[in-house]
Formats: sequence, structure tokens, C-alpha cells
Amino acid sequence: MKILTSLDYYLPGFKAGGPTRTVSLMVSQLPETLEFLIGIGDADHTDQHAYPGIRTNQWTDVGRAKVWYLPKRDISIASLTRLVRTVKPDAIYANRESEFPP
Repeated sequence: MKILTSLDYYLPGFKAGGPTRTVSLMVSQLPETLEFLIGIGDADHTDQHAYPGIRTNQWTDVGRAKVWYLPKRDISIASLTRLVRTVKPDAIYANRESEFPP
């Protein structure tokens, strides 16, 4: 089962605390039959520069998850919609707040 997850920050980030830890623990503790694909920005909370050594706009293995790092300037409903159409997930877990107001 493919689960597309979208949140503001993920590994190697740590400054945002709770959501990053929650999702990384879900990925590591839930059954390996679940495939986590994560779409996030390319920098940690409050950072202006991308995580060192990451590649944007391509899938990167981070533990048991595959992560698609987007340059912050490219984060939009349209970019996340493209990920959904490409991935065709069985489920979506969205935990975003900063880029998309209610």
C-alpha cells in the first residue's frame, strides 16, 4: 500500500519537532508492506538554505521512505497535485500548515 505524505519538514530536519518525529516513527515502526512517499520542502524550519547534500525534484531514499524534496519556492497546490497524479497513492496523509492557509 502506497501512502503519500505531505508535511512541512522531514528528515534530515529536526527543528520542527513533533510532526517530523511522528512521521519518521510511523515510517520506521509500521509494517514494511506500507510504502511511504513523502513530499516536503528542501530546508528545515527557520532555515533559508536547503539541507546540505540533498537533491531536489527526485525521489531520495531516507530510511524506509522515499522523499521528494521541493525547493521552497516551488511548493504549491499544483506541485503536490502533480505528486498525487504521479504516485497514485492508496492513501494520503497531509500534515501541512505553513504553505497553505485554510
